[in-house]
Amino acid sequence: DALACGKLEGNLIVETYRTILAQNERAVLPLHLSVSNEIPLGMGCGSSAAARLAGIALAVHFGQLNWQRDRILNTAAHLEGHPDNVSACWLGGLTISALTCGASPEDVRQVTAARLDLPQHWRPILVLPRHPVRTEESRGVLPTHYSRVDTVANLQHA
Repeated sequence: DALACGKLEGNLIVETYRTILAQNERAVLPLHLSVSNEIPLGMGCGSSAAARLAGIALAVHFGQLNWQRDRILNTAAHLEGHPDNVSACWLGGLTISALTCGASPEDVRQVTAARLDLPQHWRPILVLPRHPVRTEESRGVLPTHYSRVDTVANLQHA
């Protein structure tokens, strides 16, 4: 964890905070952060989505940005590259999400997300890899002749 090591460069919370403020022409206020994180890193559980949302929340608050919930969700999903873990982190619980398809590839795609209320007798099961796997590596298992964009879109709309 970069903060535990005293390193701020490369920390997604800090990078996102700075990026959002810079994009909105706001001053980056110095902060002292203490982060407690129980989300496993590099296990596909959304630690980077949580960090991105934390950075956005800090920027919205300290930059006095008047952002609505949908804009925060869309911005985090855009930075993450997909809405899956961002939606779960933002809405809580089990969620389904997808990026809406624009008329052209240049269109800004919006997140559609919903939280599912499950029966109380259902119990979640979490399966984690034995070792951390970077997102780029896990995406590498998809055969190169498959379009990642098409594959993800098909899964999101199945």
